[in-house]
Amino acid sequence: MAAEPAKVMTAEDDFNAVNGAYNKFCGKPGSDTCVKKKIALLKLNKNRTADEEAELTQKVSELAVWQAKFDAAFNTLANKRQCLNCNCVWGLTCIYLGIVVMIFAGVFTFFPAFMQWFTWEWYEIACWAWAILGFSMFIFGWIVHSFTKKNLNVAAAREATHVDDGEVRAPVPYMMLDP
Repeated sequence: MAAEPAKVMTAEDDFNAVNGAYNKFCGKPGSDTCVKKKIALLKLNKNRTADEEAELTQKVSELAVWQAKFDAAFNTLANKRQCLNCNCVWGLTCIYLGIVVMIFAGVFTFFPAFMQWFTWEWYEIACWAWAILGFSMFIFGWIVHSFTKKNLNVAAAREATHVDDGEVRAPVPYMMLDP
């Protein structure tokens, strides 16, 4: 019988192990075993005894150690997963959101401009501010998109190369055979 190969620990496995240990240390929230609850209750007591002060100091330092372990595991996991499948396109996002903000600024500007409603000075300043924000987002998105366009996978629809000779060929049309 062959032995099973050792499992490779991934960042998710490391985080889950540390998270489980952290939650076990902290206890169930609100229960009598909850360390954070004990710390809060000890901090609320202004007339602490020396034993309670020592217990508070010990629990705070232990919690800081466990919190540091948890934070390190979380940061490692976050760095490994960063933009795993996100393919963020900040340029297009800013362009579209800028257009939406400008449209809403125009809608809100319609009322004081054409219906003589909301004619307060601060309202018109706010409309201008939103319109400028939308325009700025649009321009920023356009600039970002034009400089990061090379990172987009625009050549994904090219014809496949032939396996035997490496030549690029158009796909062969499928023809049904007459029965």
